[in-house]
Amino acid sequence: MTLRSGDIAVVAKFLSTLICAKIYTEMRGVPIKDALAFNLERQLQLYLQAVLPTVDPLIAQLQASSLPDALPLLSTLLKNPKYTPLVLQTFRPILLDLCARWLDDEIDDEAKFSAFGFLIPCCEELYP
Repeated sequence: MTLRSGDIAVVAKFLSTLICAKIYTEMRGVPIKDALAFNLERQLQLYLQAVLPTVDPLIAQLQASSLPDALPLLSTLLKNPKYTPLVLQTFRPILLDLCARWLDDEIDDEAKFSAFGFLIPCCEELYP
């Protein structure tokens, strides 16, 4: 059985919807923690444990970065569909900050729209 490109797009959208529904179900009723009390270092360690061993250069950069340098890298990873669900789950309290960093970034507009299409149904705080 061969899939046409239109079929692949439908399957990808369906899988994205399932992942978003799963995340939404897991997070429904769970209050978003205070972003000011968020332990970035601990969450970063948890995230790296979940994604390693990965040969992606961004993950290697993230692993070697200091905490202030980690935020722009996490923002970039959030745009990558491969990492969007895990970044969302691990860094939800600072999700608005990670998305706001896209305003300074004038590249990857299509990736931003794709990420927003995934994030908005799950995260009401992103929708005005």
